[in-house]
Amino acid sequence: MDEFDYVPGLVPSPFASSAAPKLDRDDSFREIEISVGEFTEGPAQAPKISRLKKLIALTVAVLTVTVMLCSVMYMNTRINEAMKDITEVTAEIKEAQAENVRLHSELSSMLSADKVRNYAVSVLGMQKIERYQIHYFESRSGNTVVVADGKSMTPGA
Repeated sequence: MDEFDYVPGLVPSPFASSAAPKLDRDDSFREIEISVGEFTEGPAQAPKISRLKKLIALTVAVLTVTVMLCSVMYMNTRINEAMKDITEVTAEIKEAQAENVRLHSELSSMLSADKVRNYAVSVLGMQKIERYQIHYFESRSGNTVVVADGKSMTPGA
């Protein structure tokens, strides 16, 4: 009996009585095949892991570049669309400015004639003269005299 074979309660102690039950066991040795190379990293495993790490790194790099390229292309597309919109809006603004100038000149011509006519009639008490009331005369000096309602006007007066 070996010193490691003693299990309290199962195997009789050398100090106990021999009346304790004896455990039935097979003390023969069996061969177990264990290969040390299966559990440790040998030189054949190192290149496989190294290649796997390189493949993963390359895949991540390719994906990163692809995502960056796609985002740049998307941004360029958005910029082109924005520039097109800006060009269209600028053309509309120029057209609206030209229309604005035309309308302002038309409005000012309409308002100025109306303002003068209204001011002359309402404030000054004037009336619009008819064609038959106007007479033109030429003097010897070449000046023109206009007579309206029988009143004559002299040049320089």
